[in-house]
Amino acid sequence: MPGISIAQWTFPAGFNVNAPAPSSGSGSASPGAGLVPTSFTDGANSWGTNGSVDSGATLVTTFNDYLQFSISSSGLSSISLTFDGRRSSGANSPTGIAVYHGSAPGNPETGTLLYSNANVLTSTMANIGGTHTFTPAGNPAFVRIYFFNAGNPVSGSDGMVDNVDFTGCGIPNPPTISKSFAPSAVAVGATSTLSFTITNPNASVALSGIQFSDTLPAGVTVTTGSASVCGGMLSRTAPSTIAFTGGTLAAGANCTMSVTVTVTTSGPHTNISGYISSTQSGENTGPGGSASDSITALLPPSIDKLFDPNPIQTNAVSTLTFTLTNPNPDDQLTGVQFSDTFPTSPGALVVANPTGASTSGCGSPTYAPVAGAGSITFTGGTIAAGGTCTVTVDVTAAAIGDYANTSGAVSAATVGGGDTASDTLTVNPVNPSLAILKRVSTSGSGPWTAFVGVTAGADVFFQFTVENTGDVALSSVNVTDPTLTGLGVNLSGCAWANMPLFDLQTCVVGPVAAQAGAHSNTATAHGTYSSTVYDSTPSTATYATIGLALAKSVAEGFYTLAGDVLNYSYQVTNSGSAPLEGPVSIDDDRSTNEACPDVSTVGDLDAFLDPGESITCTASYTVTAGDVSAGSVTNTATAEAGGVTSNTDSATVFVNLPELTVSKANDTGGVVTLGDSFSWTLTVADPGPVAATFADGQAILSDPLPAGPTYGAPTAGSFTGITNPGNISCSIDGSDVLTCTASGAAVTIGATTSSFTVTCTVTPSAAGDLANTATVDPDDVINEADDGNNTGSDTVTVVPLP
Repeated sequence: MPGISIAQWTFPAGFNVNAPAPSSGSGSASPGAGLVPTSFTDGANSWGTNGSVDSGATLVTTFNDYLQFSISSSGLSSISLTFDGRRSSGANSPTGIAVYHGSAPGNPETGTLLYSNANVLTSTMANIGGTHTFTPAGNPAFVRIYFFNAGNPVSGSDGMVDNVDFTGCGIPNPPTISKSFAPSAVAVGATSTLSFTITNPNASVALSGIQFSDTLPAGVTVTTGSASVCGGMLSRTAPSTIAFTGGTLAAGANCTMSVTVTVTTSGPHTNISGYISSTQSGENTGPGGSASDSITALLPPSIDKLFDPNPIQTNAVSTLTFTLTNPNPDDQLTGVQFSDTFPTSPGALVVANPTGASTSGCGSPTYAPVAGAGSITFTGGTIAAGGTCTVTVDVTAAAIGDYANTSGAVSAATVGGGDTASDTLTVNPVNPSLAILKRVSTSGSGPWTAFVGVTAGADVFFQFTVENTGDVALSSVNVTDPTLTGLGVNLSGCAWANMPLFDLQTCVVGPVAAQAGAHSNTATAHGTYSSTVYDSTPSTATYATIGLALAKSVAEGFYTLAGDVLNYSYQVTNSGSAPLEGPVSIDDDRSTNEACPDVSTVGDLDAFLDPGESITCTASYTVTAGDVSAGSVTNTATAEAGGVTSNTDSATVFVNLPELTVSKANDTGGVVTLGDSFSWTLTVADPGPVAATFADGQAILSDPLPAGPTYGAPTAGSFTGITNPGNISCSIDGSDVLTCTASGAAVTIGATTSSFTVTCTVTPSAAGDLANTATVDPDDVINEADDGNNTGSDTVTVVPLP
């Protein structure tokens, strides 16, 4: 396209003569090194020289009598130059002008000569040579206008130019586009005006056929329609297409068009248009070729509220907390505000004193609740993107009941709002109360339980834990326990002058000596509020004495050979007052296969051996050769249940022979005063499985009594299982030997349970110990299982008179 303006110089007064800037367009100008540049004001303003100019009719370029111009040739196929020139009226001024162009800044005259005329200049400013058109050899292009053929090469050789105009033939600069949303932030669902401004950057070329398109981002919509604007047609196609076609712009002009958009989703929405183009320039894919802007849609704030604590007592304080939330993750909300009018039924809910008012995350709002007021107001808040704003105030009420409270709507600048928040505060009457927990232990440091089993006479301690379970403080708190008081236990350490809300106090008393049986006793706590005494629910703890009895028996009455099996039974009975947790176990020093049924098989079928319940365990033992030689098997056992060990019990089984024994005892406790008498009693028995028979005249018993005392006649008696007891004859000879014999007939001592006694009185004659040993079957006439237990001894100490 021809006529594209590149640069123009029309020299006004006062310009920079060394480097005059173009009046329009872009380029640069500079004088030759030998020139004296001057701004001429005679006639039209112009630029030239009043220095010396070469006087020859043929140009000599080494004189540097030139004015040089540098212009951009980018995108141009040719460049045209027009300019005016004149000389001063003095005889020394030049008459010739030559024009060269080239790509070298230092010597464009080595390029192409455009024009040369030695006599063209007159004293009148006029066009010089018409239009000079050339094809640029490079970019930038350099053009020199030389003065020559001066009347005299001295100072005052004035030559000047004006109206220097460079135009080009090529593609004009494309139009540019910009856009903006107004307002750039709206509420979701609100509208904004989207404006496009198109500009023709060419100072001398009009553009036509201007067009662009724009697809709106998701969440931004337009309605369908069209309008004539900027010489063309602006069309809208729902939901998101905008197109402009056929536009025209005069050289250097701009034009603005607009559409209304609706933002339907929250958050930022960035919109970038397509490239703008014109018929003359084509599409602009460079700077300014497309336009971008963003619009943000905001959601309104939300509000929640909470009373805490809730419920409260009359005239107590609850903190009312409002939480305002900005749901927009990328944008803050400003101008946030709300109000809340408190309920007046069932009474007045008012701001407490002090108010406890605070804000957090709310910017710098206006918020100043007044103590006693029935409402609050919050304005001017700012909530950060995605943030929350917390607003608090303390409230109180004197009347009992529920206070349902709904706030006013929260709103913010730009987006408005309508969310409200509700909560109900419950105000209760005062409720003084306390609780006690009584527990028992065998140690003052625990562990503490509601029940403990103890041995009779052991120490028992009691712990009382008292808690203020009401909603007010209590005074004069104490514990009473009639049973312990009756035992002389001092409870003064279980009293507290004051017990704050939720306070917990503990005391320990005791010990008391455990009495046989099960013993429960009950304690009560008492506390005072407003001159009224309140009692707790009583609490009971129990201790019971423990006991476990073992009775052992054996099924076999005797054994004969090694390998015989003895079968034992163990009857285990809870002889105490406390249940014993199973299982029950037997520890027998002979058997290795003790077995007890589960305690759940007896009594109430639970996991405990309860008081009075019994269980029978079993075991067996195989007789050894050593047992046969020993003549008897005695084994000893204990039972265990719930950590309690029974008495020790034993059973003896003899080899199948008699087993005679004798024991001796006194009736004075082992001590007698000189001058007093006592009795010695000898007991003869046969626990063996076979009876022992003494023939007539055989000695049954012999006892060499100590010398010195006086002895009464011995008497036999207490006959059990004795055959012919009347034929037992006992006497003491002159050597103080007590002898019992079968006299007149045989005497038989029955198996297993038979026995008889022999008693004589003793009157000591001197202080000292009276010790002796009696022997059964002294002549060894009976074949026994074991002769090692045929003796029995006793000692009585005689003490002198005081």
